[in-house]
Amino acid sequence: MLDSKGLDYISNPVTCRLLVQIDKRGQVTTKELAAICPDIPQTSLYRYLSRMLRDGVLKVVDERRIRGMIERVFAVNVALEIDEKDLEGRDAAAKYYQLFSKFAMGLMCQFLEYTETDGIDIANDGSGFWLTPLCLDDQELDDLAAQMQALVNQHLANEPGGGRKLRNVAVVVTPPRGPESDA
Repeated sequence: MLDSKGLDYISNPVTCRLLVQIDKRGQVTTKELAAICPDIPQTSLYRYLSRMLRDGVLKVVDERRIRGMIERVFAVNVALEIDEKDLEGRDAAAKYYQLFSKFAMGLMCQFLEYTETDGIDIANDGSGFWLTPLCLDDQELDDLAAQMQALVNQHLANEPGGGRKLRNVAVVVTPPRGPESDA
């Protein structure tokens, strides 16, 4: 399961993007990542990778000597998925709330960074949030989640450029409110 440091990286849109790209490819060099993410300055890329390696989120799986330099090959060293087994036991509720708090804090940090930027244009920047109450049985909820995932999957391979910007799309499904929610 992701620890607190791993969650920090997932809540940051740049490091989250790097982790997704590394995980998607299995193994990757810094040069390959620079080509995949040309909008991330090289010095920042090296700094992010170094920090993720130091914190144990990444591991070096190979080193290659190229023209007298050592090129490291990175892989993800943590499970990016939350294992339901990690949310069992007597402190499951507290762990679940901690994970959600970290998730929500990451979103809040992104919105704070955005709102502290000079010249934001809320109406045209493509940012927003909404809440829609829905009455769904378990199968309808599963179907909705699958449909939403299919829509998101259509855009996972998009690269920045040509008007495309890195954006995070977050979805939260709250638990039912209790017996009265069945009415």
